Amino acid sequence: MVVEGRVVGLLEVQSYRRAAYTPEDVALLQTVAHQIGLAIQNARLFQETRALAAFNADVVNSVSEGIIMADAAGRLTFMNPAAAAMVGGQPQDWIGRSQEDLVPPDQRAVIRAADRRRRKGRSDRYELELLRRDGQRVPVQVSGVPRFDQTGRFVGSLAVFTDISERKRAEEALRRYAERLQALRALDAAILAARSPEEVAHVALEHVRRLVPCNGAAVVTFNRAAREGIVLAGIADSGIQIGAGFRFSLVGVEKEIEASQRGEVLFVPDIQALLPLRWQRRPSWPQACAPTWRCPCWQAGNCGAGWPSPPPPRAR
Repeated sequence: MVVEGRVVGLLEVQSYRRAAYTPEDVALLQTVAHQIGLAIQNARLFQETRALAAFNADVVNSVSEGIIMADAAGRLTFMNPAAAAMVGGQPQDWIGRSQEDLVPPDQRAVIRAADRRRRKGRSDRYELELLRRDGQRVPVQVSGVPRFDQTGRFVGSLAVFTDISERKRAEEALRRYAERLQALRALDAAILAARSPEEVAHVALEHVRRLVPCNGAAVVTFNRAAREGIVLAGIADSGIQIGAGFRFSLVGVEKEIEASQRGEVLFVPDIQALLPLRWQRRPSWPQACAPTWRCPCWQAGNCGAGWPSPPPPRAR
């Protein structure tokens, strides 16, 4: 049996009669042997192709990247499990639907632009946001390639999605860090330009509100001998401006002051529970300032100033 000029086997025929086979029989058997060889070769190729297809299917279905295929009209013809996990549902739920259904309305122009590039035979990468069924957006990087048939006719496209959510979160964190660093530099310059403790406190609070969103803030110093706190500056969303110089008793907050002395940052989920009863009864207290952070401020090694936080309102 000869296939493509190479002997791949033989066909053996036996008879107990002498001179049982004529030249015509030999020619016929050679033709049959050739056909058998071709058939065996084709069967082996089919088995290898089927095994390769199964292997490729396993790879496509097990990779973490999402893979989709769409026809020339933009209808989905294939979706692997990873792509389905990004948008929700099962792969079969999406077959036959438009690829524009994978994205929010404001991202459809990106899909259409990519489709125009595919029709021109261009492959490229770009960023896109997918839309999950629960409404959550998933940022992805798309690697898209066109698909053409043997005649050169455009028949669709293939796209691979890589989830870049972690990268986007890191970029956002880096952006916020850069903004805060710039704000801290501005705060440092503004504080150095101030000429009084009250001006330092006021300027600092204006910058603090830009650094950390809050409903109110204050800078308070402690007079240990008189057991009272003194407001240097305070601001609140309610329009109440906490007057500089407002004094209040430190009785009842000794533990918090001790914690500040140790350099601890105090988080108070409900400041109303911390305030003395006489403050809680003031109707002008900004109710929106319930959760509170209190950070100690140090001067000459002592905890002498305290707590950018929503302070009690100005005395009437």
